Amino acid sequence: MAELASQLQDFLAVLVSTRGDLASISAPPFLLAPFSVVEVAGAWLQRPSLIASVAREPAPERRALMILKWILASHKSQFYLGGSPSGGLKKPLNAFLGEIFLARFVEDDVNFHLVSEQVSHHPPITAVHMWDESTGISATGYVRVQMKFSSGVIVRQIGHVVVHVPQFDERYIIPFPSATVKGFLSGQLYPELFGTYKIISSSGYVSEITYSGKGFFGQGQRNSFNARVYHQADAMNPLYTASGQWIGKFSMREARTGDLIEEYDCLGSGNVANPVVTATEEQDAWESRRVWQEAISALKQNNFQKVLAEKHKVEMSQRALRAQEAQSGQVWKPLLFRPMQGEYKVFDSLTSEIQWELHADETKGVWEPDVEKIKNLKKPFRGDTTPLG
Repeated sequence: MAELASQLQDFLAVLVSTRGDLASISAPPFLLAPFSVVEVAGAWLQRPSLIASVAREPAPERRALMILKWILASHKSQFYLGGSPSGGLKKPLNAFLGEIFLARFVEDDVNFHLVSEQVSHHPPITAVHMWDESTGISATGYVRVQMKFSSGVIVRQIGHVVVHVPQFDERYIIPFPSATVKGFLSGQLYPELFGTYKIISSSGYVSEITYSGKGFFGQGQRNSFNARVYHQADAMNPLYTASGQWIGKFSMREARTGDLIEEYDCLGSGNVANPVVTATEEQDAWESRRVWQEAISALKQNNFQKVLAEKHKVEMSQRALRAQEAQSGQVWKPLLFRPMQGEYKVFDSLTSEIQWELHADETKGVWEPDVEKIKNLKKPFRGDTTPLG
């Protein structure tokens, strides 16, 4: 533990001395999770029945509460990544340009598909699309991660996800909360979310979440939150409240009476659905687990020297591809997603009542899936071109 703390402090010294965005900085191998950034969105689908159940709820205010529950239940996997609340967090491998992750998440009769693509490397932007054929529910989003050091690593996520529930022609826009990575001096990193965020429904219901954590003098609980669900026409009179820890238990209650609706245990509420993916050797050359298979294997074996060698191999191949493109005058185009042009009607209609700045200039636009390309995707994805040259 003392050696690990020393290594973390050395890494901290590097972060402190680096100016600008830290997102592209490579973490030391012992901090890496055995998967890439493009897999992170899978955290939202580890309990696919939670989101699918929204399609069976007739009351719009209850649907808003169920979306809130689904998001909170996904936080632990989303922010602790390859680690755990007891063991600390890990940093996923930096995705290369054009990297793709394809998976399914199955639970009972729910079968969610996930497509994720790294649509930009500088700055790093990941676009995702997920859908369940049985309910028709879909979600599309994109995120740019920006990091800086200020008494801890501040992780700012720029982007959003829009969920569509076709049974009710209803949409929800969901923000990505910012986080602070703490624990460098203790040798165990952990995230704390901060700020207040709103999940907005086209039905007019809003879920407002305020995150908090353990204070400098030990007050409060790590990874905590308070939330309330209300109609935007009557924000002072919430219908439901929720509070607790997104790494453990949280409760949902009727706001007026305080009656308990449900206590949800993020750790004990059944098994999570692992991603179902094509066997690595059968994947396309651009699929994440095929490209990173040697690095992932080395990470699982704690063979950090090999991890560095495999990462270097991918990075050098990517530099060579960029140089070839510059020499030939080619412009890289994402395969399965494209930036929207003109007005952002869905975003504008859902956020018209609040001050939510889009920051499209920081994410190279608002990204949407090319659904036809996704449905008709065939190998080889990019002909003779491969990420390893």
